[in-house]
Amino acid sequence: MLPILHRGRLVGRLDAKAHRQEGQFEVIGIWLEAGVPASPALVAGLAAAITECAAWHGTPRVVIQRSQPRGLATLIRTALEA
Repeated sequence: MLPILHRGRLVGRLDAKAHRQEGQFEVIGIWLEAGVPASPALVAGLAAAITECAAWHGTPRVVIQRSQPRGLATLIRTALEA
């Protein structure tokens, strides 16, 4: 589990795995800390960081399995498509 820092503050945690053979970066789970809102700036930052990490691993296809809050995965998926 990796910590997520945003603007110098711990805002969440991420569990991910790169499946290089399949070209897939799997976000097994992404969780925000209690009281951290999924603001547009945070979602954009998360999407950018996930994209950068996936590219570094050579896994261009990103799959997000689950999130907390529940709608966070959908917000990040939308930002990834933009």
